[in-house]
Amino acid sequence: MKKIAIIGVNKQDRIVLSQALSYLTGYEVIRQTAYPVQAIKYGLNSELVKCNRQELFLYALASFTERIEMEQKCDRYISNGNVFTELSEIEAITNLSVSGKREKKEQKFMIAGMKKIIIEYAVREYDCIIYNSINQNDNNTLSVSIDNILVELTKDCKNVYRIKRESIVADILEKIIINPKISPKSALERAKQEIMK
Repeated sequence: MKKIAIIGVNKQDRIVLSQALSYLTGYEVIRQTAYPVQAIKYGLNSELVKCNRQELFLYALASFTERIEMEQKCDRYISNGNVFTELSEIEAITNLSVSGKREKKEQKFMIAGMKKIIIEYAVREYDCIIYNSINQNDNNTLSVSIDNILVELTKDCKNVYRIKRESIVADILEKIIINPKISPKSALERAKQEIMK
């Protein structure tokens, strides 16, 4: 598998998994551009959840464009966040914040159009997707909404590996990577230590 995407609400878990996979494969990690960087670059609200619909659309478009530019430069890579991340965030924010019927209809239309393009890209591009599911005890409404949308977005994708418990991560990595450079358990430990620094 040359093109591996990692999704999930927990950013730290995604970073650890991305780094562990990089140690196992030697592939480059394509990182998600942090929202504050995007906000400054494109003149968006400093908080994503407070963006209006034009800002959300600009954020999604800019992030998708940047992501595919970076991914197309690499023959093999690990995509931390991948193209579904920003789409799931803006859809969840929209679902929780938009109240007027007309506004909801416009937002749904905009998101449906982006979904078609992004799903088509993901199905064609990624050899596998590792989905790190949300903690069952998470009561954050936005996180739960994003997680549900991520599950829905991956329905048409091939080779989706769902990680529910940390104890099975190494087993899944063993299935995905043939001839790893180091053992999956060692790669995970090394990645966790790297993040802690």
